[in-house]
Amino acid sequence: MNASKRGTLAITKEEYKKDFINAISNLNDIIYVDMNGEENQYVLYFKENPNVGAFYGRILENELGKIPGNSIVYNNDFDKGLYYRMIHEIKHSEQKQAYSDIFILYDDIIRILREGNSNYFAEYIRDIRLFEGEAVTTASNRKYRLFSITNVSENAYKLLSIIYNKLSYLIGERELDEYFRKQDVYLHDFLSEKLDEKYGEGTGLELYQSITNLSFWSISYYNAGVTTQEKLDKIREEIIMKNKIIKQELEENEDLTDYYNKVLTINNNYYEMLNAVERNISEKSVKSETDSEELTMYQRNIELKKLENLTLRCINKDIENISSKNEALDYIQLWDYYRNRCAISKNIYNKLGDSIGKEETSNEDNFKRLTDVQHNLYKKCIEYGALNIQSEQVFDKMLEAQLYDLSNASIIYEYKGKRKLIISDQYLTNESIIEKKKDGSREFSDYKQYRSKEVKGTKILAEREKEKWTKNVNKVILDMEEEIIDK
Repeated sequence: MNASKRGTLAITKEEYKKDFINAISNLNDIIYVDMNGEENQYVLYFKENPNVGAFYGRILENELGKIPGNSIVYNNDFDKGLYYRMIHEIKHSEQKQAYSDIFILYDDIIRILREGNSNYFAEYIRDIRLFEGEAVTTASNRKYRLFSITNVSENAYKLLSIIYNKLSYLIGERELDEYFRKQDVYLHDFLSEKLDEKYGEGTGLELYQSITNLSFWSISYYNAGVTTQEKLDKIREEIIMKNKIIKQELEENEDLTDYYNKVLTINNNYYEMLNAVERNISEKSVKSETDSEELTMYQRNIELKKLENLTLRCINKDIENISSKNEALDYIQLWDYYRNRCAISKNIYNKLGDSIGKEETSNEDNFKRLTDVQHNLYKKCIEYGALNIQSEQVFDKMLEAQLYDLSNASIIYEYKGKRKLIISDQYLTNESIIEKKKDGSREFSDYKQYRSKEVKGTKILAEREKEKWTKNVNKVILDMEEEIIDK
């Protein structure tokens, strides 16, 4: 189900199943640790690392024994998300970790995207737990579960997932996944090869620079989310060291001048961002650690906005190239996936670290670009008759509904005699009360979301022309075969 929303370049469920089985087969062991059982090297490891629920591939040793490599080790205290963790960790077994003497923080950037890659594949099974949120007990002792539907991954790597999801959206799931299995070229070269021809010269470089800058807030190696003078100085020292290596290489390999100059651009761009972070802190009156975090977050939000705008610029080119109803129908599904799994929520601007809240699209400055791109998609849908709805306001509501089966979604403008807007698929129903304003326009209020019931309405998406075309072609072929047989 999720695969279909990712477009034609997504991995199918059959491919996914085969990939999963192969990954398990290549493991040396899967170890399930009972934290209440006998004290051993595994129990000791998790006691020393209480926030770790599972890990893959580290060869470790402590006073109680050795932990083998190419194995997945699970902590039974984290049973709640065991199957999700299993898929996440198994994916790590297929990935390579690459290093570089010239790119700043290259190994950390690859580590960020490896985590995003693992989360991306774990999302194939999100629909199983759509409604299994946190258990809640009321004052009257009635038990129920809160919904767990959000617009981003529901684990500790939310920002990392969004960065990876954006790349996968632009490049294609198959090719990006294959890249992390091979790592046969530098990431910067790979992005340029896949994106420059499609979206304009320099797009790959610009995207890589954006990921590099955001790595400052996304890695544990340098204590992500916390800014200290020591951290700033340490990274700048590393940049200076790498740039010296590059300049030495330039003297020895003049034929590679253009290439090395691009690497210098990436490193120096990151260096300037670190200076901007330092200026934000030094030029303001910092009275507490909270003040320092807010000033750091200010610069991070600038980098987030750059990444969002760059991605949306590419998507807008895709939308401009839509030339038929079928292409518009396909892109509605794809854009719906982007909105719910790739877009940066406006709430992330209010929190430091990896925390990202639910999306509420608005015309605020940070999200005007997203709204503009969505408007262009709506115009294409109307131009080619891809929708059974003629209201852009309802179109926006449809995309905010976080539906998982958009191709079978329906809409109702009135329900049981009440003025309501109901948008639903087989998994989820979104309901708003329709209020008429004095100027005659409609406003939707009292929004709520719940598990779908059997509510049938007008199908949101128009019927696909290519399905009709395929049937007609098949009929023509059958008729021709019958004529041949008759003769």
